[in-house]
Amino acid sequence: MKTNFEVAKKEFSFSLDNARVIHANKFTEASGGWGSLPINSTLYTDVVFRSQESGADWPIRFNNRDLPLYTDQEVMVMSIDQYIIGFIDKQTSKYYYTETDFAYLLDLGFPLFKAVIAGIVLGVLGYFISSEMKYRVLFCIAPLFIAWVSYLAKKWQINREITSKLDDYLRET
Repeated sequence: MKTNFEVAKKEFSFSLDNARVIHANKFTEASGGWGSLPINSTLYTDVVFRSQESGADWPIRFNNRDLPLYTDQEVMVMSIDQYIIGFIDKQTSKYYYTETDFAYLLDLGFPLFKAVIAGIVLGVLGYFISSEMKYRVLFCIAPLFIAWVSYLAKKWQINREITSKLDDYLRET
């Protein structure tokens, strides 16, 4: 099944494909621990879906998501354009997202580096324009903070819009 939807004036193709999990492996990796740094553990999941229509294999690795996946599981793979974003367990009829940052994946919104550069430029301008010495640091940091918060708000709004459109579509089908 395929459908199209529009987000931020860009059109995307959403599709559901019947598949079987031919490989599911969960493992953790530890990082840190040097000096007085804490040890951080990250859960990774390697999955290979095999299309029941074409026989093509779709490998995917995602992290920090403990999803109910096992070998020989019957699923429907959810994808936007060429990116696998989740699956529907046919046995329970529940759907799970393997991806949570759709704005980054689909290159929507404005990039973080542009927000940081704009914040730094405005901060330097604010530093040189301000006449009071005690407020110079505030005029330097405030634009960077505002740019970062704007970036996060736009990213959250795009992710929320995509998730709600997909949820509505999946509830209808």
